[in-house]
Amino acid sequence: MKKINLAIIIIFIFVGFSCVEEKLDFETSGMVSGQIFDSKTYLPLEGVSVTTNPASGSVTTNENGEFFLENVPAGEVVVTAKRSGFSSGSVTVQVVSEEEITIEIILETSTLSFGNIDVGDQIPEDNSEDWEIDVDLQWAFSSEKYQDSLKFNLILYESDLLFEVETYSELSDTLVHVEGLSFETTYFWQVEAVYEEEVVHRSEVWSFSTKAHPEMAIFYNKKVAGFYQVFGTDVDGSFEKQLTTGSFDHFYPKVVGDGRYIGYTAFLNEVPYLYVYDTENKITNKISQHPILGYHNVGQSYCWSNDGEQLIYSYFADMYLVNRDGTGLHKVATAPAGYSFKHCDWGSTDKIVVQTVGANSYNNEVYVMDTDSFGLELLIEDIGGVVESPVFSADGGNVVYVNDYSGVNISDGMLDAQISIISISSGQSTNLTQEKEEGTNDLHPDVSLSGRYISFINEINTGDEDGDLYIMDITGTNRTLLVEGVRSCSFGS
Repeated sequence: MKKINLAIIIIFIFVGFSCVEEKLDFETSGMVSGQIFDSKTYLPLEGVSVTTNPASGSVTTNENGEFFLENVPAGEVVVTAKRSGFSSGSVTVQVVSEEEITIEIILETSTLSFGNIDVGDQIPEDNSEDWEIDVDLQWAFSSEKYQDSLKFNLILYESDLLFEVETYSELSDTLVHVEGLSFETTYFWQVEAVYEEEVVHRSEVWSFSTKAHPEMAIFYNKKVAGFYQVFGTDVDGSFEKQLTTGSFDHFYPKVVGDGRYIGYTAFLNEVPYLYVYDTENKITNKISQHPILGYHNVGQSYCWSNDGEQLIYSYFADMYLVNRDGTGLHKVATAPAGYSFKHCDWGSTDKIVVQTVGANSYNNEVYVMDTDSFGLELLIEDIGGVVESPVFSADGGNVVYVNDYSGVNISDGMLDAQISIISISSGQSTNLTQEKEEGTNDLHPDVSLSGRYISFINEINTGDEDGDLYIMDITGTNRTLLVEGVRSCSFGS
């Protein structure tokens, strides 16, 4: 291991908190060691708090004024030393991966005589875990002088980011309520004591970690920086986690394996193909050899098998079965003459429900087929008016679908799309939509694995804007808005 020695660096009065805006890389790190001295006596200083920015922890010098910091992120790092009665000292160093750099810092006696100031008894405790994303940060302090005249600055930043998440300045209270933090994230925070706009004391740098993400149940896509990305949330919409990135659109996301495998369609040479993204191994595979196309169908006619090992997709009147890695492709079904496939769903009883559509968007049929012969059994005949997006109920005994109740047939659109449910055995259909705003459509329904909920998108019937993600009970009650600005949605399986 290489060791780099720097010339002695004398630091005089340093006031402020430095922060660099760039991404941390904790996978490459080095070490910083050194000694802290009194500028007047040049004797080692014991009990000096030494921290870095980016944060890598906090240590205190021993009786020889020595310290050692490991796992310091490679790159430009600010090392700060502070002790009551002295002005803080800082030096900027260039940390090299797997190498140790040695420095010396000399602290000047503070020109302000405040006596001993102590800030501690912090909540959350240092290195504590499983905190809510809305949290109270609080601390206690004692000062030999000006007890009632001190104010405080609180600096909060994420472990993965050098820039501050939030800074709260000139606080009279010793409690700050923070909302909207991220799940599964480590945060660092520090309190500064301030007198007449001058920082006279800095606490140690503390850390805490937020609780794990709630279970993701619903997946959807919405625009981020001009491109549709895939997100996940729970049935309460209590959080939002982005699952994909990239300078391209992800359409019609469908997820299996507890969020591990994300199916979606994306454009290649101006036509949509089916892709699978493995979130664990960060690998994307193009699955379909054919475009996902058909009458009034641009990229939406595919679904996962129950075990997540296979997918089916369609290209006009032909339906194909393929393994998750793209192997084993073969044709399994053909739509009736004059129709192409538009939508499909693989049910819990190993049945598949499919929608076919003719040259006119309002000529639709819904079929159920088994996974042995893939023979088509008619469930909803073509009676005019758009019928689309059929999905099975959790037990496989019913099919939830969209129906245009306006009674007006228009090209490539609907005026009053509502969600209905039909019994496969009896053929009896029931409308589930309640409290829908006039001039809007309820689209893209899907049923949760528990069978309790239906997720769907509500959008204006002109189709000019993305819609909003809603959830309701399987009976159509308790219609609840979860996320705004969403293109399509589905439950994970």
